[in-house]
Amino acid sequence: LFEMASLLPPDLRKKSPRLAISVAWAGLASNHHGEVPAWLSAIEAYYGMPAENALSDQTLDQSKRAALLEVLVIRLQLPSPSSIAEQGKRILAVREGLNSLPPEQICLFNPVGNLKPVIEFNLGLHAESTGDLALAAQTFVETLNLSRQTQNNNLFHLAAGHLANLHFIQGQLHAARQIHEQSLSEAENIGANISPFIAISHAGLGLIHYEWNNLVAAESHLNEGLVQARLWNQWESLIPLALGRARMKVRAGQIQEALQILDEWQSPPVPGTDLPLRTYAALLRGPDSASAWLETNLTESILQPNPANEASLLTIARLMETTGQKDEALKLLQDIIAFAKNGDRVHTLLQADVALSLIAEQP
Repeated sequence: LFEMASLLPPDLRKKSPRLAISVAWAGLASNHHGEVPAWLSAIEAYYGMPAENALSDQTLDQSKRAALLEVLVIRLQLPSPSSIAEQGKRILAVREGLNSLPPEQICLFNPVGNLKPVIEFNLGLHAESTGDLALAAQTFVETLNLSRQTQNNNLFHLAAGHLANLHFIQGQLHAARQIHEQSLSEAENIGANISPFIAISHAGLGLIHYEWNNLVAAESHLNEGLVQARLWNQWESLIPLALGRARMKVRAGQIQEALQILDEWQSPPVPGTDLPLRTYAALLRGPDSASAWLETNLTESILQPNPANEASLLTIARLMETTGQKDEALKLLQDIIAFAKNGDRVHTLLQADVALSLIAEQP
């Protein structure tokens, strides 16, 4: 749908808000984030006002408010320069706007009830990004419940994947495996309407089985996940799948094959999300590559541990150690450990503790 929409006359998007919202959803699902704002702006032009008016203008009739709220729901999924705190306030404001309307009220493409699990998922992502694992788990569970009610298979598998990953972060690998496997089981029951977002669970199970040294199962899940993730250009899964497949190659002594996998995935829709791939590739290429990467890419913001970069920081510590920067590596690992302890991130804590001990023992 999104590729076909690009062939339509430019004026048509301004005349049909329903078409524009449909294309925007398709662009969002296929990670064409850069083109989505233009379609949302066309809807605002059609109504002659910014979508934010849905949150403040009490004179709007119900149908127009609902239409503009759907624009805001999509806009929440796009990269934003706003602070994390501002993003959280916006999510809550949009949720309040949706709650003020009856669930059966049609927006543009969806009824209000179908958008509520989307907002709940956004709240879970926001809590996840701030390190509030308890709140994130609570909202992902609620997303699962709402997704079942609205039969939103894509969102169901997204929420299940994130919920399982929360357990993984906390070192609860068996609980994580169970949730991933339940997600895959439900996908099999759905049949023809299977969602490509099951790739998240395949990626998760690939990592879990790799940690348990079940390499046959790990490879099977990583390969199947890649098939599903390619369907919608789903970078959230493509990055961990590529990393997992590369590690399998390294374990088999196939360094060049691992580098080919890592180099295949470049220019993600959200800049910086490929950091795990770039840092691991620099490590595999040896000290000269490690030194060049650190000199070119290392910034103070990257060195601040957060839920999105903690795994990459572990690799960066290894890059530092490889290039003789032992003190810098130890300092970074101590920062990671402090962050992991504060956030109950047991899996990262264990990895950082091991790395710290190995580097500290070196002369």
